[in-house]
Amino acid sequence: MPVPTTDEPIHTFDFSGLALEPGDLPEQDGRADKADFDKIKAVLGKASTDVTAEDRMVADLNYDGVINIMDAFLMRQTLETRYDEQ
Repeated sequence: MPVPTTDEPIHTFDFSGLALEPGDLPEQDGRADKADFDKIKAVLGKASTDVTAEDRMVADLNYDGVINIMDAFLMRQTLETRYDEQ
């Protein structure tokens, strides 16, 4: 394998401007699946007075300060995306 010299271009990638799709929720297991969707549904089923700061951190997927059907929609949209079929 050749050793790069200073004459060769250095490739850097900046993904900081790209939004990540919501998915693998804490405690993370490396994939977005039904268990993650169930976490969102469980928080949606709570009375607003019972929603904890941790619930908000985990389930507010669009960061609007409210856990609602939009958050569940975002999770479902992630689960329906099949990257190998695009």
